[in-house]
Amino acid sequence: MNYIYDILLNFNTNFLEFYEWNLNDEILHIRKIPLFRVKKTQLYDFKNCTLKIDPLFLKNIYNKTEIFKGRNKKIIKYCFLIGSIDDVIAVYLDENGKMIYKSDLLIDESEEVLEVINEVEETDIKYQKLSINKVDFRTRNEKEKINYILKNINKTTPDKLKYLYYDCFDIKEENIDKIKDKLLTKINDDFNVVNKVYEFYKLLSYKTR
Repeated sequence: MNYIYDILLNFNTNFLEFYEWNLNDEILHIRKIPLFRVKKTQLYDFKNCTLKIDPLFLKNIYNKTEIFKGRNKKIIKYCFLIGSIDDVIAVYLDENGKMIYKSDLLIDESEEVLEVINEVEETDIKYQKLSINKVDFRTRNEKEKINYILKNINKTTPDKLKYLYYDCFDIKEENIDKIKDKLLTKINDDFNVVNKVYEFYKLLSYKTR
């Protein structure tokens, strides 16, 4: 079995490109992790779908991944790197073989793994597709801002909503339901509105401290 040593991973339910990692994310310092090479079509499925992996494959990776934990090491039961000739990701499975987390690699570490993977024999991993992940072209920052707005919009007083609506669209509107409907629609397709509404709520939060 082929292994990669001493890399950083950032596991999330939704795949995040390395440039979207945040300082407060739980970054795992991997001591040792198995590496498998597959066809591009299989890697696409691993990156863009939720899969359930064949039980026979689980036996191959069981307890093979180690992370640094202070002076000690910790074992991850079902975890591995999977790549093709031009891309690689990390996958974290539950005990039933269902994919629960994925991680990108830092660009320099990804390049080092891709140099190694050219020498690795291709593996045909058996799996079942449980779902295809919806393509979302919004960045992590955009999604976090939208979630922040959604948490606050129903707590906003009518007067503040009217002000916000006028500030965004330069139109006066008295119907609160119409105001909310348009704001909620626009934050899904106009990031200029997202930024303006987000800054409004951040300013409100500063004033109430």
